[in-house]
Parts: sequence; C-alpha cells; structure tokens
Amino acid sequence: AIKYLRELHRIFGDWTTALAAYNCGENLVLRLIKRQGINYLDDFWDLYQRLPEQTRRYVPKFIAVLNIVKQPEKFGFELPEPEKPPEVEEIEITKRLHLKDIARVLGVGQDVLVGLNPELRRKVVPSGGYNLKVPRGKGKLASALDSLPEYKPPQPRYVVHRIRQGDTLSGLARRYRVKVADICRVNRIRPNSILRIGQKLRIPNRRGARKARRRGRSAKAVKKARRFVEVVVKPGDSMWGLARRYGSDVDTIKRLNGLRDYSLRVGQKLRIPSSGRQAAAAERHGPSKPGSSESVGTYSVQPGDTLFSIAKRHGMKLQRLLDLNGLEENSAIRPGQVIRVERKD
Repeated sequence: AIKYLRELHRIFGDWTTALAAYNCGENLVLRLIKRQGINYLDDFWDLYQRLPEQTRRYVPKFIAVLNIVKQPEKFGFELPEPEKPPEVEEIEITKRLHLKDIARVLGVGQDVLVGLNPELRRKVVPSGGYNLKVPRGKGKLASALDSLPEYKPPQPRYVVHRIRQGDTLSGLARRYRVKVADICRVNRIRPNSILRIGQKLRIPNRRGARKARRRGRSAKAVKKARRFVEVVVKPGDSMWGLARRYGSDVDTIKRLNGLRDYSLRVGQKLRIPSSGRQAAAAERHGPSKPGSSESVGTYSVQPGDTLFSIAKRHGMKLQRLLDLNGLEENSAIRPGQVIRVERKD
C-alpha cells in the first residue's frame, strides 16, 4: 500500500490527490483532471465536487486521523503508548520452505513468522535465496533448516478447460486421461450434455477424480438409504417430535406435505423421509403419550415467550413440554410458532 501511495504521489505531485486516487482509482482521477483543464491547480480540493461521495469523505477523514495522532490531547484523545517493535534478526534461506516447517524447527509459532514477513502471502519462502526475519536469538538454529526437504505445493485437483469448437467429452477424457464419468460427476452434467463454445469445465486429475467418485458413491448410498414412511398423526404428536423421531427436519416435512404451518391434527397423514433403521426404531418407541387426565392443545408463541415461561403458564414441567414438541432446552422458538401444550380436562 505504501509503495502504491508513493507511486501515486509521483504521478500527481500532491498527497491529497494521491489519497483520492488510492481510494477511487488513478484512472478516474486522471479523467477528472483532464476534464478540469485550466481550472485544475494540482490540488484535491479542485476535484472535490466531481469525485465520488465516498472519496470526498475519505481524504478529509484521513487528514483528521493524522492530526489526531500528532496532537491527541488537543482533540480530547488519550492514545496508548505504541508497542515497541520486536527484536529480529535475518537468516538466509536458500530453498523453498513453508513457514509452518520453519516455525516448527525454530520453536516459534507460524503466526510469529507471518507477522514478521507479511510479504510472504502464500507463507512460503521462495527458492533462490531469501532473507527471512526471525525473532532475535533464533538465528542460531538456522543450520537445522538444512535438513528440511524443499516444499512442494500440492497439485490442484482440477484444471479448468474452456470449450472450443470440436471439443467433446470423450475427446477431453482422452486428452486428460480421465473417465467421461469423472468429468460429468465433477461438473454435474450428463454424458449426452451439449457443450457450448466458451463453456468452462473442471477436468479432474487422478486425485480429484478419486474424490469425486467417493463423493458420488456417498451420495448414492444416502439416497438409497432414505425412504418415505407414512405416519398417521396421533394425540401427543408434534412436527418437531416426528422430525426428531424419524431423523428428518420440520421444514422438509412441511414442504413435502404442502403444509402452511407446523400445526398438526389427529388422524392427519404425513409422508416423512427416513432411513429404514430410524423408521423401525420410531415404530418401536411410538409417540409420546400424554397423561391419563390430560389432553393436548396448541399454543401460539408470543413475543417475549420462553420455553420455561410457556411451561409455567400451562402448569407443565419444562421437560414435558420439550418431549411433547421434540425440542431441546436450548431450542429457539419464534413468535407465531405453534407448539403443543397440555390442556387439563
């Protein structure tokens, strides 16, 4: 950022104009100066009215911060003492190494080396010789770095191919030595899909193809394992309880059955997605049963309600309310939500 600001200052010859160009772009400022013609006097304020509103505010704010830092007491500020810069020394690295490996050998945190060498954006020391800043006293361990193997970046799982005239899936598969099915799986297309000129396809290498196949097998297994069960709503059932019992969620049940809200009625039939194992377990345990002297009603949650306050209002134990609605103690409720409560006969 400082290098760029210096370059802008060399272009415009004025720090305020350089700041404006830093904020909104040098090309925009140059165009505005060209339009100003003889009315431009090498100053930000000559361009002020034509600049974007954000830039018009940015430069004065920057100047204000500089003045506050120079004289904080004058403006009613009390600034903390600046931290002393860390004591560092430099060691010469002659091969490509990752900061993580260097940090391990030197016995410091990787974040320490990242902070001292922010120019290494990929956290990798380039090959060909580099002076790395390290905390003072750690340079004596530099010789131990010679035993580290040179860092080799991981190969990308995919390459991006832009479709050209004459390209086909089978031709791409032969060129990149992968299977058509792998290309289709990664890009979610079918073998007979029409390719458009200019379209971008991800072509997996062997590592990416293996991962795509595993993901595809996993998705098929999940799809195969899930089935729909038909449930007849019984007294004490709630949308949340059924969702928890069958390993589903309330929004899926609501959408699948075309319901407007989460309320249910006794005798209503619902289709619920569930694995065979969960369905069998649900049939064994059955729905929560209300007490012999109680029946189940509904209550619409009001603003400010909590599960505890609702249970107290209806003379219920909190755990009973949770069981009745398939909720946990930390479950969130929202105004307008309909929940099951006990209604004394």
